[in-house]
Parts: sequence; structure tokens; C-alpha cells
Amino acid sequence: MLFHDGDFLGEAIEVGTGGRFSHSAMIVRPDPSAAPLIWQESGVALADDPKSKTKHTGAQLGDLRSTVSTILEYHDHPWYRRLNFDRTPEFEEAVQEVVTTCEGVPFPTILHMAERWFEGHFLGKAEGNGEMFCSQLVALTFQRAGLLSLEHPPNFYSPNSFSMANPHLALLQGASFDAEVPIQMDEG
Repeated sequence: MLFHDGDFLGEAIEVGTGGRFSHSAMIVRPDPSAAPLIWQESGVALADDPKSKTKHTGAQLGDLRSTVSTILEYHDHPWYRRLNFDRTPEFEEAVQEVVTTCEGVPFPTILHMAERWFEGHFLGKAEGNGEMFCSQLVALTFQRAGLLSLEHPPNFYSPNSFSMANPHLALLQGASFDAEVPIQMDEG
């Protein structure tokens, strides 16, 4: 998932990274019979964690519908890109391992986020210091699940790295993304 935000910070991220998106996340569905979840990193507590039933900042797993509804209140515009890949049990296990390991990892300050992205993107230096930003979490999850090349550290990526504007994303195992589709939420 990708998000466009019209506030100052969102615009700064979009201008600084050369794209139109300021936030990225992943839809995960460990139980196909249950509602989809969203896996993301945020400085805002957006939805109840499905296990603890509490809200927290940082890396967070939450109900997709209620989280996107909350994000819409911030006037962010969500987009969806379907991942084309036959999900194996190994893939699902790897994603769940990242969720278990990274749940609650703090979101950095805006200055630290910019520094970490710059160090990863321009210097190839992996940075984390126990904190992660949104696209770093998405990249780490894809890397550990074996779908994203280890050529770059996770903090190399920005939300725009996962957009159609980046045709050179090094997905592995024949994985690909469909075109971006705007998400429209119905009332209620």
C-alpha cells in the first residue's frame, strides 16, 4: 500500500524522495478466513493490535479497514498495488517472523528518518539504531521473505521505491506488482 499526504511532512518526504507517496505499508493475511491486516511503521497509533487489543506507535499490525479509515481522517490518500506471487508456507512464516520480531519497534524522529534514508540510499549504509521508518519495514519484510534483493539495505527504500515510478525494483522469485489503484472507502 502507498499513501499520498498533502501536509507539510508528507510533501517534504515526497519532494525529498522524488515521488508522489509519503507512506508505505503491507497488507498481510496470516489467516485467509479472517479480515486482512495492515503491517506498517508509524509515529501514530492507528489501530488496535489484533493480539493485545491495544494501540501503539512504531511497527504495528492492525485491521486493514479500521486503519485505513483512521488514515483517511488525516486526509491521506491510499493506493493499493497487488503483489503477484504464489504465497508459500515459507513466505507466510517469514512474514510472520518479521511481524513477531519487529512489532513495536519505534518510529524515528523526522530528522533521524531522513538521516537513515540518506545513509541507506546514498551511502549504502544499513542503519536502524533500534528504530525504523515505514518503507524500511516494508523492505525488510520483503527481504526476509525472499522477495526483495539484498543488494540494498532496507533503509535504502522510500515509499516511492514501491510505486510504479520505480520500474527497477529488484523483486525476486518472479514476483511483480500490478498498477496502483486508488482505494475508495464506503461510508460506515
